[in-house]
Amino acid sequence: MELLIVKMLNPANESKVVEIREYLMILKFRVFAIIFVVFGVLPFPGYAQSADIALINGKVLTVDADFSTEQAVAVQGERIVS
Repeated sequence: MELLIVKMLNPANESKVVEIREYLMILKFRVFAIIFVVFGVLPFPGYAQSADIALINGKVLTVDADFSTEQAVAVQGERIVS
């Protein structure tokens, strides 16, 4: 709508038309990016795992390559989930 108004007022002012097109394209990209971040990237609560028990502030010995120690462990059912 704005683009047509600028052309009707001064059809020789082509640079103004290009500026408006570029502005609208950038605006559309920003709106799409915000929508993508809100709905596409943020985790949904339904996908989060919940543990039956979480043991924290302890000393957990792991059996990885370095036999490192951790401070917490989470158990879900009969499995260690983290």
